[in-house]
Amino acid sequence: MPLIDAHTHAYPKTERHLVVERVELLDGHLPPDSPSKWRLHLDGSIESLIEAEQKAGFDGLVLLPISGRPKGCSRLNQWVAEKAGRYPQIIPFACLTPLSPNPEQDLAEALSLGLKGIKIHSVLQRIIPLQAQTLEWLEMIQASGLPILMDAMNLKGIRERKPHMAQILDQWAPFETSPKVIRVIAKTFPKIQIIAAHLGCLYGWDQIEELLGLENVCFDLSFAQEILPLEEIKKIISRKGVEHILFGSDTPWRHPAEAWRRFLELKLSSEAVEKISGGNLEELLKLG
Repeated sequence: MPLIDAHTHAYPKTERHLVVERVELLDGHLPPDSPSKWRLHLDGSIESLIEAEQKAGFDGLVLLPISGRPKGCSRLNQWVAEKAGRYPQIIPFACLTPLSPNPEQDLAEALSLGLKGIKIHSVLQRIIPLQAQTLEWLEMIQASGLPILMDAMNLKGIRERKPHMAQILDQWAPFETSPKVIRVIAKTFPKIQIIAAHLGCLYGWDQIEELLGLENVCFDLSFAQEILPLEEIKKIISRKGVEHILFGSDTPWRHPAEAWRRFLELKLSSEAVEKISGGNLEELLKLG
């Protein structure tokens, strides 16, 4: 069974300096060893991502593009498709938004490019998850058959760990994707397969009861492994079920080798490791 990292990022060369500047502004003063610090462990390039994933032993990786500019989806999706053509280990997702000038055209292009799913980061993309415009767009996404990976964050939990971000978090509030929001989307659109990032909800793990019984929602492990105690991670995996868990590192915001080492420390059964490290994603994306 191949090892697949279900949650990775890389950025076009023209945008990498902006990423560095923004995270330095948000978290630059936090100590480097803080598990909650947002910082790049690689340089953000596709080349460094591929090299690090290969060295860590991964056969494949899901590349998740993201842009806060509604007009930027097409260009970014073409970039992802081009990289996937160059590096066969890449499983390319699309960056899409209901705020695009032409969301129907963007979706049609993503399908024509062979992109395998959709990355949604409601905060960065300024998407209000449950407003009418978004729900109409999700109806279109459901008809396409593409799964979505939703970045789930609990802003109250972030505020407790990062009080310096209080003013920014106030601005982010309308765009929060909480477990309750994901539950509404999952129940409204039962044919959309949803990956709730960060083990259901970053800093909102006390709220994921909302998502445990939903068959069309799975969790990835990205960024959460270094924050939660191992026993707490095992408990969530057990409650959700190993068939609904995907390994993900969140590289370059984590290092894939360290994320994999941390995962192996869970000492799960060989069957569970096989499912979480690739089998579940292959089934979800119908990779064959």
